[in-house]
Amino acid sequence: MISSVVPHEWEVCLGRCIVGVLDGQPVRWALNLAIPSGLRDRVYGPSLMLQVGGLAAKKDVPIYLFGSMVGVLQRLTDNLVTRFPSLRIGRNGCPEDVALISR
Repeated sequence: MISSVVPHEWEVCLGRCIVGVLDGQPVRWALNLAIPSGLRDRVYGPSLMLQVGGLAAKKDVPIYLFGSMVGVLQRLTDNLVTRFPSLRIGRNGCPEDVALISR
């Protein structure tokens, strides 16, 4: 699914992640169609972000944030680090941030 919306360079970068998490109602639909998962609720991004951010800070595991636009992503990064001071953002990027692709 990711390869249909981002350049190959992003696909390679995201493929190096240990866990990639998508959110939303379509994810629930796809999982219920692909495997008999029986999921009744969608994966709600804001709640998931807080849970992952808190756990990552507690376990000292860096996270990689991807998506949206540069300004939105920067505000998210700032808010997460404010809420979880020990959280390490290993990297972040979005489709409009082409500089990251060349790193």
